[in-house]
Amino acid sequence: MILEQASYLDQQVTNELAAAVAVGEAGDVVFDALTLWVNPDGYVLPLGMTGSADTLGGGVLAITVDGWVVGGRRGKGLSIAAGRADVTASGSFKVPGPEVTSFRSWVGAELRRELREEAGAALGEVAALELVAVYRDLYRGGKPEVLAVARLDTRLSDLTAGDDMAELEPLGQVRRMADLERLVRETCELDDVPVSFRVLGEILSEEIEAPFGRSQLEKLF
Repeated sequence: MILEQASYLDQQVTNELAAAVAVGEAGDVVFDALTLWVNPDGYVLPLGMTGSADTLGGGVLAITVDGWVVGGRRGKGLSIAAGRADVTASGSFKVPGPEVTSFRSWVGAELRRELREEAGAALGEVAALELVAVYRDLYRGGKPEVLAVARLDTRLSDLTAGDDMAELEPLGQVRRMADLERLVRETCELDDVPVSFRVLGEILSEEIEAPFGRSQLEKLF
């Protein structure tokens, strides 16, 4: 795996344009964002072959010690997904330092950082964190994303929204895997559902294969 540094602006003017089209005064198309990440046959280009920043980011859905699955709602003043529902914490990953020895350890550290910044969960309060998928968000120009589920050693009442997350929303209580499956299935039927939730729903229904997948989730119960 080869990683290169990219800026937030790079992401904004490539991935976040997704399928945007710019038309000239004569009515001709002068720019089509799809050409950055989709080939002429309509297939998504592999990472490393696109013209986009493809900044790696991720989201984590947290389950508290008292069994609450915690969703989030992003701030209304944000440039991306303003006011939309989200998992507990999400964001772009920072450049890994020399102490990072593997992709998994880097991703785990970044998701724990997001939980601390957006949900107020201290590093020591993340009892377990399982990666369940790496996917590409087609609504964001094929941007690569990581999805994880975490167990927290803290109660729902002790969490506090912060950074890009305007508020935290308890979605329901779960005690076993079947409870999580039901909750995710019901949440996916709502209108305002983040892509990450739909990915989780497909993994739980085993409709798609994931690099980590359902077996990782079962470790949390």
